Amino acid sequence: MLQLVGLNLNDLTADPSTPADGMIWYHSGTKKFRARRDGVTVDIATIADLVAYLQADGSVAMTGDLDAGGNKVINVANPIVDGDAANQGWTNDKIKQYLQALDPQEGVLDKDMTAPPGAETTGDRYIVAATATGAWVTHETEIAEWDGAAYIFTVPDKGTFLVVEDEGLTYYFNGTLWEDFGVTVATATAVSVGATNAEGSGSALAKAAHTHAVTDLAIASQEQGSILYYNGTNWVHLAPGADGFFLKSNGSGFDLSYAAAGAGSALAHKSGVVLNAAFSGTPQKATVTFTGAFVDANYSVVPIARTTNNQSFPISIESSTRLAGSFVLVLDSNDKTDLVAVEWVAIKHGEN
Repeated sequence: MLQLVGLNLNDLTADPSTPADGMIWYHSGTKKFRARRDGVTVDIATIADLVAYLQADGSVAMTGDLDAGGNKVINVANPIVDGDAANQGWTNDKIKQYLQALDPQEGVLDKDMTAPPGAETTGDRYIVAATATGAWVTHETEIAEWDGAAYIFTVPDKGTFLVVEDEGLTYYFNGTLWEDFGVTVATATAVSVGATNAEGSGSALAKAAHTHAVTDLAIASQEQGSILYYNGTNWVHLAPGADGFFLKSNGSGFDLSYAAAGAGSALAHKSGVVLNAAFSGTPQKATVTFTGAFVDANYSVVPIARTTNNQSFPISIESSTRLAGSFVLVLDSNDKTDLVAVEWVAIKHGEN
């Protein structure tokens, strides 16, 4: 038990001669509180020490960090200026307000009301319509949210978008007004895109204030490999070219066309082999049909016979039956016993 014995704050200029354990006194000479414990006299604190302690009335400023030792600081008021401590509720409200100013926003119940509806539920949100009155006055186009006691207003950024629940439509803020994302799509057998379309007309695919610039678009008999190009008057369909042909530009003012393909600077050509069994008749003949025809029959054929005993087989091309897609080989000998096959190369004239 601590005893206060012989305490004299003014007169003790020296320690008691025989202090008992538990005695506390003020030494006016050293300006210190002293105490006797377990036979030892110890200093408790000076007046300066007491002044340096953290005061409940906030009159003493801290000079270092406060270590709460893992404990909470409770009952903190809302901050007013930069540097004030913030409590959890204030912080959550601010984060929510900042997030609501970003895209996307939470939905609103209505966008056409000019005054609070009354009987609101916490969390109810509205876009304030013009001309606002009551608690919403001067807040046109802003988002009003009831927090249970009052309305909190958020000024939308350009591009902010949200769902208006009573309409089931998504609206975005263009910097001045709220506009819907709705697009009118009219069922039609064709879409004319040249003249300005009336929104929602029978031949239009349109959004308000949008126009389109493709007209007389007709695609018939399209197939794999087809090409759509403009012929100077309309958009037209170009059917696929023959095997091996390439798409050729004929210069400004002329339509596209296909031409026989070449490899680098080499002449366009085709080649193949006709076996012995393909020849028949008198004289012996065989018809060669190209996989992909030339543009015309203006080509030459070089035939080479392969035999078992190097026998010569004079071969000619039947000129009367030469076509863009085929020709006829003619053996000058009716005996083809030693003939293995005829190899041939057809070379197009004047094209590469």
